[in-house]
This record gives sequence, structure tokens and C-alpha cells, in this order.
Amino acid sequence: MSEQNFFQGTSGGYSMRRFLAFLFTLTSIISGCFAIWKGYEWQVVAVAFGIPELASLFLMFFTTWDDVSKVISIKKGE
Repeated sequence: MSEQNFFQGTSGGYSMRRFLAFLFTLTSIISGCFAIWKGYEWQVVAVAFGIPELASLFLMFFTTWDDVSKVISIKKGE
């Protein structure tokens, strides 16, 4: 029996949304730190951190929303 990890959903299969959210978060950190290291203006740094992180939050929101909708449907008896 294998242990469940962060990238697996409730069904035991691997979740592409969770993997992509992790990848975008990692990209956000790397690109933001690179922009700071290169001395770019604050707008560039904000975009370097912000765009990948917004994508990550978007993906994690829908992963969470899927779980929330399942709980609501179970409570309603569907």
C-alpha cells in the first residue's frame, strides 16, 4: 500500500491541478527572486511574483472548490 502525498487527490490518483499549482508557485519564487537579484523595478518584480502565483491560486481554488462541492452534495443527500 502506497502512502498518499500532496499530489494525489482524494481518489488516490495524481491531480494535475495540484501538480501545476506547485509548479507555478515554484516558478513564482524563482522568477521573483531573479527579478530582485537583477535589480529590476518594483513593477517587474511584482509581475514576476504575481502572475505565476495568481495561476497557482486559481488552480488551488478549483481543487478546493471540487472538494467543497463534493461535501455539499453529500450533505444534501445527492
